[in-house]
Amino acid sequence: MEKLITLLRSFAPLSAELKDHLYDIVTDRVFKKRTKIQEPGQVCRHIWFIESGIIRIYHLDEKGREKTDWLLKAGDLFIATDSFFSGKPSMYYIEALEDTKVWGTSHDKLQNAILRFPEFCVHQILIDSHYRNLKDDRHNILDPMSSKERLKWFFQTEPYLAKRVPAAIIYSYLGFTASSLRKRFAAGNREGK
Repeated sequence: MEKLITLLRSFAPLSAELKDHLYDIVTDRVFKKRTKIQEPGQVCRHIWFIESGIIRIYHLDEKGREKTDWLLKAGDLFIATDSFFSGKPSMYYIEALEDTKVWGTSHDKLQNAILRFPEFCVHQILIDSHYRNLKDDRHNILDPMSSKERLKWFFQTEPYLAKRVPAAIIYSYLGFTASSLRKRFAAGNREGK
């Protein structure tokens, strides 16, 4: 829980009263490996902070292929972004890729905390902005890159994930399809690489 408090303080100050209230409304949980925390059609009703483990957020494209949108590790927060604040059913799957310890609270308790402690609204806005910027930054960085550059970027920026996430999920996260990988490796083999 202290790691979550530290993260929240990195966005904006927390009063002692708000900190005490968070201890009252945030609880811990462990999601076992391969647990589906969220499935499409469900409304996301909880926000979670990862203390240990890895979470994947993904959706199915029009051909039914898995497309990984997020790979999240210790120190990250996660929700189904299309559902948590709107109350609408989500299109995302959220899955634990390994046993994952989290701290979380419900949407209702979070909203009540914001009403009771208006200072907490600043945290919500800054956290939402931070994660939107991370997603935009990833697309702005990766979109113009070649396949080789994307792989290099991932292994340099996410060595922790590179060692613990299956290759197929990493490729999905980087925007590769099975056919694009086959073409890449076939071309490499023809060139003697």
